[in-house]
Amino acid sequence: MEDISREKLKPAIELLAANHSDYESEIQDLHGWLLNSQAQERHRMNAYRVSQSTAIPVDRLIRILLWGTQKSVFQLHWQQHCPHCNMITAEYDSLAASSGESYCKMCDTEYSVDFKERVEVTFSLHPSIEELEIPPYCLPPRSLKPVAQLSMARGEVEDAEFQVSPGVYRYYCPITMSMGKMHVEDKEGESELEIHQLADSTFNPPEIHISAGQVHLKAVNETVPISGLIIHEDKLAHPIPFQDLELHLNGLEIIHYPEFREIFGDDALSDREKMTISSVTILFTDITGSTRMYERLGDVQAYNIVRDHFQILIEAIQNRGGTIIKTIGDAVMASFIESETAFRSIFEAMDEFENYNSQKDDDHRVNLKIGIHSGPAILVNLNDRLDYFGSTVNKAARIQSLARSHQIAFSEEILGFPGIKKLLVSRGMRKLLRRQASLKGLSGSHPIYFLSLENAPA
Repeated sequence: MEDISREKLKPAIELLAANHSDYESEIQDLHGWLLNSQAQERHRMNAYRVSQSTAIPVDRLIRILLWGTQKSVFQLHWQQHCPHCNMITAEYDSLAASSGESYCKMCDTEYSVDFKERVEVTFSLHPSIEELEIPPYCLPPRSLKPVAQLSMARGEVEDAEFQVSPGVYRYYCPITMSMGKMHVEDKEGESELEIHQLADSTFNPPEIHISAGQVHLKAVNETVPISGLIIHEDKLAHPIPFQDLELHLNGLEIIHYPEFREIFGDDALSDREKMTISSVTILFTDITGSTRMYERLGDVQAYNIVRDHFQILIEAIQNRGGTIIKTIGDAVMASFIESETAFRSIFEAMDEFENYNSQKDDDHRVNLKIGIHSGPAILVNLNDRLDYFGSTVNKAARIQSLARSHQIAFSEEILGFPGIKKLLVSRGMRKLLRRQASLKGLSGSHPIYFLSLENAPA
């Protein structure tokens, strides 16, 4: 890092630490890492990678980075990745500018953007502190099986040796987006190659014909600050499984941080855009007998009870990594990345409600009914806030309507997630009621499970 950037960074970090004294130690650790990092490492920071390097817990690190965007220490970036090669096909500094459809130049294909699996959130130092002449880029996953992978700073030459079989190969730079084709003929031989990175985002030569067998490669960069050269078979690969990608902060994960909602609450998709989400867990809650409660107690007392209920429920949901999508009357809609954390939030809330109700008479007690379902959804902008639509949301709402007081109703998809059965047993809940149910607006009969929370062990 240049001296002038170091000088600008120091007071910005000090101010950030002063505003978040509980995180001062981690903020100073991050400062130390930034000062000693390579430009490529801090250009687009992967929070999980930085967490591994600094030993700062990733959730605390993400909060620091989010807070830093408020103080012009960091800048947040949304990156869309091709499902076939994982190259960055678009980058936005605002979610409002993003699109639900994208195009990959490398694969020459259009694709629908999955907000969970194909959107990555990275951070850089704010431009007022440091500007780097490096475009955003990422390396291909191992599943593409590159035969060569090199990187060269300006003026550097790198060598590689590898074997190729007959077929067509792609060689490209994920930084400059230069690309060429290598045709390997069905005859044995030994080849000497020299590929130059040119200033206009092209390679010389742009096309190569060689024999199958041993290849001696020399890659030359005399033109740009940094260049890469990756070679693998030129075919449209199957979508890369999400679990095969390097661990990173994805779009669905970041919006479940309360700090994101507080800082970027108004940064939603444009009114006409939507993004698919491969899987999200939706939770609905409602107070049973709330209409009668208002009639018996009057509006003021009933409203105070509902407000207490919101405070307990929202705190429990956010403590477990959930986010409140909206409240409707005295009902709550929330989302979670994992189904297990949805259950943990409800158990935490029910423990609090047990304490709350123990100090109240019957008329002033809060009794909940809960529904949980998980599946694909559509992320949209509703009233300038992020919201979900689709059959998963509809099904979760319909399941909740089947629950009785002190019951969690949930789908078979939820029961099938790893850890759910073990979690229920750990709470002493060994008895589930299962029945087939018709859900309004949804075709067919659906297996629904019911778990009684009344007198359940804590």
